[in-house]
Amino acid sequence: MKQSKLVKALKELSAWELRHFSEFIHSPFFNKHSGVTGLVDHLLGFAPDFDAAELTREAVFTHLFPETPFHEQRFKDLLSLTMKLFRQFLGHYELKTNDLPVQMATLGAYQKRQMDRPYQKAHTALMKAVQQTEGKLQSVHLRTLELHESYITYLSGTMSRSVDDSIQKASDQLDVYYLLSKLKYGIEMANRKNVVQQDFKTGMLPEVLRYLDERPEAAQAHPELGLYLGIFRCLTEEDSEPFFQQLLSDIEQHGPELPRLELREIHSYASNFCIRRINTGQRHYLATLLNLYKWALDHKVLLDKDGWLLQWDYKNIVSASLRAGEETWCQEFIESYRERIAPEFRENAYRYNLASFYFEQQAYTKALRLLQEVEFSDVFYALGSRVILLKSYFEMGDFSAMNSLCEAFKIYLKRNKTISRLQFNVYFNLVSFTKKAGDLVQKVPSLSPQQRTQKVEQLLGKMKEKGSIAQGAWLTRKVREIG
Repeated sequence: MKQSKLVKALKELSAWELRHFSEFIHSPFFNKHSGVTGLVDHLLGFAPDFDAAELTREAVFTHLFPETPFHEQRFKDLLSLTMKLFRQFLGHYELKTNDLPVQMATLGAYQKRQMDRPYQKAHTALMKAVQQTEGKLQSVHLRTLELHESYITYLSGTMSRSVDDSIQKASDQLDVYYLLSKLKYGIEMANRKNVVQQDFKTGMLPEVLRYLDERPEAAQAHPELGLYLGIFRCLTEEDSEPFFQQLLSDIEQHGPELPRLELREIHSYASNFCIRRINTGQRHYLATLLNLYKWALDHKVLLDKDGWLLQWDYKNIVSASLRAGEETWCQEFIESYRERIAPEFRENAYRYNLASFYFEQQAYTKALRLLQEVEFSDVFYALGSRVILLKSYFEMGDFSAMNSLCEAFKIYLKRNKTISRLQFNVYFNLVSFTKKAGDLVQKVPSLSPQQRTQKVEQLLGKMKEKGSIAQGAWLTRKVREIG
């Protein structure tokens, strides 16, 4: 019973959701089967773990039907019916958090019943609500198109012969929805092709691009089309710099007009463009990346629906500002945005990022003290904290502590099953070569200048052969300093 689909599904629900599921099952509008009600009530008594010894098929059946011998097929049918209702509950529960589909369905019901005044009132309210939604513009355009089509159908049912622009509006809306959707798919195809060398059939995409190039007024009327066209050009054009500069200008001009979720997606594409350039050695993009983050902070782009800044965005901004050499701004950001992190992540994020700041300030003792207070509740913090520790010990010349950490770090990498193969390799390479660099530093007094240079070149050659190394730029710099 513990391995049944129903029990596994119930274990995925929160306490709040379990309570709502119970209310759903007890509602006669959704369920009139007393066996289902009894089964759910009994199972919820084992929440949240559902691992009690008496949670067996036979025991549950006996509890529900004490006068009846266990009947396998009857119990299977009961489980099947309960799972069917569980799936219905998930759908209804989702609609509680987003009632727009329900309102659309209600509008359809008014239309079918020819309830003219309720339809007109609901249609006007829905059109306004859709335009004000914080969702992605693709969804906004689709919902708007559906409302225009609904109105066309409504008018045809009223036998009205008056002139109206509903068909033209629907046609225009379909164009915008299609153009935006095709651009977004094209961008994801280009992204995927750059990462995994996957080929795609682009369909009408070349015609869409030609259409937009020949009709700049389309992007003027709908700035999102120009923004995503710019993103596509940045990903696909060999000389993408002019398109990127135009993208930055368009974000500055039109960004505040867009829904937050849409702007966050556009900001992510622009940031990733900078990161790719930085990774190829074009360090001047660090300033551009930091300016993008500053703009996003000013316009609250990076805040979630509850007003919190994600801990990973907090970390990325700290990293970008440190690499851009803006230590004063970085320290002010760390302190001023500390309270904008959700309480459950706040102290870990604050201590880790402040430790990163202290490391860059060469205040290694302060960094080490802070890292002792960081909880390794997440793989990122576990890896990142160990990296700062490793680098700090190296910088301080505490090679005894560093070597002990190297051994513990390797054990952690080997035992942690959530770390990807790529992560394992780059961090294992960092640990191995940092230890070799530390060993070489300790041998320097006994080496001639020629021998030292030779050893350094040999180590750099081996690092190059291995390929990807976490913190590779830092380690390369440290090794070169030995020679």
